[in-house]
Parts: sequence; C-alpha cells; structure tokens
Amino acid sequence: MRITKIGVHLFDSDRVGCALQAAFRPFSSLTEGVDGSALAEAMILWVNAKRDEQPGLAMKLIGLVWGTTTEQISTVEVWGWEVALRTPTSGTKIRLRRYMCSHYVEVDFGTEGSESRALTILAAAERSGIRFDAYAGEERILPNYN
Repeated sequence: MRITKIGVHLFDSDRVGCALQAAFRPFSSLTEGVDGSALAEAMILWVNAKRDEQPGLAMKLIGLVWGTTTEQISTVEVWGWEVALRTPTSGTKIRLRRYMCSHYVEVDFGTEGSESRALTILAAAERSGIRFDAYAGEERILPNYN
C-alpha cells in the first residue's frame, strides 16, 4: 500500500512548528537556503491572524519560500484559516489548517503517493514526539497515538 497522505491534529503551536519542519524535510524546494523554523512560524502566524493582518503575512511567507537556493520554487496557496505550500516537482501539498482550538498539519502526496518521503517525515516527526496518521487513499493505515 502506498502512503498518499499523512496528517496530525495538534493543540500546541510549538508542536505544530515541529510537525511542519518535519514535513519540509524531504523537499529541497523548502529546505535549501530556507530557515524551516521561520517558514513554519510564518505559516502558523497566517492561520492565526485576523483578516486585515493576512496580506502582509502572505508577503513574508512568499519571501521565505522564494528565498530557496534551488532552481524550482514551491508555490504558496492561502485562503481563510488555511495555508499550503505546493512543491514544484511532485506537486505535494503541505497544508496547515486552524480550527477553533487546534491545528491540522497535512501532507498530501497525491494519488501516486510517496512511501520514501512519507517515511522520512514520519521519522523526523517521531523524534519530536509527534505521530502522524498515514493514509492510503481514504483508508488509515498507520494510526496517530498523540
């Protein structure tokens, strides 16, 4: 079974930042020349901001993503209380959503999935004490133990 998506609900912003940084790890368009903690913080600020604050935060987020030293750059997608980074080669979407009292970090690898990238992210997150749920399509194959 191929892992097509992983996700985790978190209540602590520090853990959200760690989950996002783990999600960035296998993607050079998000790691080469980019400060992962600043990128994660910018995403968290976006989803927690009031609407009138979001335009300036979007420009900061785009500036961080465009600061990469790779030839191909990820895209930034923002709306409401959700922000996503889409990687240029695989089209993987790293999404952060805010709910009333929690955040949801999701990495969607698309229908083909990506076992190696998923395992890299899961291992990096585990080192921070974070366990993602993993899915093959809509079927959960690895449970979240948070």
